[in-house]
Amino acid sequence: MDESLTPYVARRSYAHWLEEAGILATRRKQYMGHARDVHQRDVHEKYGEHDVTPHLAADAKLLLGYVGFERPALKVVS
Repeated sequence: MDESLTPYVARRSYAHWLEEAGILATRRKQYMGHARDVHQRDVHEKYGEHDVTPHLAADAKLLLGYVGFERPALKVVS
């Protein structure tokens, strides 16, 4: 096993793939599980939140298209 592949590196890579696939920032934050602290949000975050459920299939298609459906060419971002 590659010792340099830590949970942190995997998480950053996932975030990078979501961005590169063209998934909106408001949905990327929710997919990453970022906490919603109402006291630390800016106006864009406050009014940009929405249910991601209707977008799951389309976003999955974008992400799979970016990483390659059959054989992903994984790029680790650190």
